[in-house]
Amino acid sequence: MGTYYTRGQLNLRETMLYNRDSIVQQKFIVPNPKGNPNIKEYGFKTDRKEALTAKLSMRVTPSMLNKLKEQENWQELVREAIAKALEEDNLKSA
Repeated sequence: MGTYYTRGQLNLRETMLYNRDSIVQQKFIVPNPKGNPNIKEYGFKTDRKEALTAKLSMRVTPSMLNKLKEQENWQELVREAIAKALEEDNLKSA
């Protein structure tokens, strides 16, 4: 049958998938349970003043969403439009 590896042995686990006539073997990489100690070297970096970590969810019409998604880099377009609207609102209230 198949060989099963533990986390200490190559960080691989071989599993058996039984098909009708044959056995298919697949190998999966098991994540390191202690995490990556050098994650800051490989993580995402930004050149912005402030990182984009907050999420916003809103509803629009399906046609508006289709037109928006046809635009190149539509996420940045939406961010700029919101920033512009907030800036204009701040100027009016000041």
